[in-house]
Amino acid sequence: MVVQAGLCCRTMAALFGRRHAAGYEPIGRQEDDDDEYDEAALFEEDLGQALEERGDRFMARGTGGSNSNDLRKFVPFGRRRRLLAIARDFREAALSYVLARNWRKAAPAYNNQAVYALKGGSPLDCLDAASALLNSGRCYTKISHKDEGDVAAAKLALLKAFALFVKEGELPSAYTCCVELAEFCVEQEEWQNALYLFDKAKYYYGSSTPTIGNLHYARYCYVRALLIKPILLIQAGTPSGAAN
Repeated sequence: MVVQAGLCCRTMAALFGRRHAAGYEPIGRQEDDDDEYDEAALFEEDLGQALEERGDRFMARGTGGSNSNDLRKFVPFGRRRRLLAIARDFREAALSYVLARNWRKAAPAYNNQAVYALKGGSPLDCLDAASALLNSGRCYTKISHKDEGDVAAAKLALLKAFALFVKEGELPSAYTCCVELAEFCVEQEEWQNALYLFDKAKYYYGSSTPTIGNLHYARYCYVRALLIKPILLIQAGTPSGAAN
C-alpha cells in the first residue's frame, strides 16, 4: 500500500504540471545557423549580465540609503519620502533581476521593497508592500533548486501578502495569493495544505459577484481540489472508490 501510494502521488503530481518533465528534449539548431545562434546567445548573455549589474547597483544604493542615515532625524514628510525612495531602489533592483531571470536575487529585493514601502504608513504604501511581497513569493517559487530556507521564505511572503491585502480590503488580490500558495504547496507535495487553500479560494470566488473571472477561478479551484482528494485518501490507506 505504501508503494502504491507513492506511485499514485508521483502520477498525480505529474498532472499538476511539475517542472522538468521526463522526455523533454530541446529543439536542435541547423548547422548553417551556428554563427547567428552564437551571436544571439552572446547578446542574451551580455544583456543578462548588464541587467544583473544594474540590479546590483540599485540594490547597493538601496542598502546604502537604508544604512547610511538615521531616518529618525527626518521630519515625517521627509522621512516618508526617503523611505519610499529606498523602496523604489529595491524595486528597480528586483525588476532588473527578474529581466535577467535571476530569481534568487529578485526575491529578497522585492522583500526589501516591501519592508520600506510598509514603513511609509499610508494605505497605498501598504498595498505597494503587499504587491512586492506577492512578487517576492513568486520569485522564490521560481528558484530551480530550492532549499528549506527558500521554501519557508516563499510561504511567508505569500502569507504576509495575503494578510496585507485582506487588511486593505483588496480581496481579489488576497485570493490570488491564496491560489499561488496552494500551487506552491502542490509543488512541495503538501497535499493537505493545498486542499485547504484551494477550498478556501473556491469558496471566495464562488460566493463573490458571479463575473466570468470569478466563475472561472471558482471552477479552477474546484477541479484542483478534486484532483488532490484521491491522493489524501490513498495516503490514509482508503481506496479512492470508497470516498462516498
